[in-house]
Amino acid sequence: MPYIDRNYQFILGVAALAKDTIRAREWYAASRESWERIGKTVDRPAWEAYDDAMLAFANGRYAEALASLQRSDRLNMPRLDLLGATRFLVLDRLQMADSAIAAGEAYIALAHFQRLSQDALYLAGIRQRLGELYEAKGNFDKALAHYQAFVELWKDADPELQPRVRDVRARVERIQRRRG
Repeated sequence: MPYIDRNYQFILGVAALAKDTIRAREWYAASRESWERIGKTVDRPAWEAYDDAMLAFANGRYAEALASLQRSDRLNMPRLDLLGATRFLVLDRLQMADSAIAAGEAYIALAHFQRLSQDALYLAGIRQRLGELYEAKGNFDKALAHYQAFVELWKDADPELQPRVRDVRARVERIQRRRG
């Protein structure tokens, strides 16, 4: 892939989410090298902090990932969609349910055009997980809303993904029966 076309944050993010620590380290190093070639930019420190977060995430160091995301945010990370989706995932892994809910709702509240490039990767998973978190807290109205949004997004998903859709549909039915 030509140097100019490489999206290191995307590739590093995919490796991190897949828990591929070897590839994550490789792409982290390639990203750092790329930043050295580019030189100083206004947003470089924020992107480097984001890369630090993704490498920590890949290695299961979620508290470190959260600290790096917070640093990226303080440094005015220009991509609120990436920051928001990743913050949700990290907070969920840290089992900080209330904070994860707030981060997930903040991601969804972003204007559609702000998160357009990330929705395909994150929106369905965030909707499903928010439904689970709300259901665990006994907030069945919000759980139902997120579950139904997930089902709408994935109703025509590939056959290998349909078990997840069936599971969420069963959760919707169970909540609706419970509510009468």
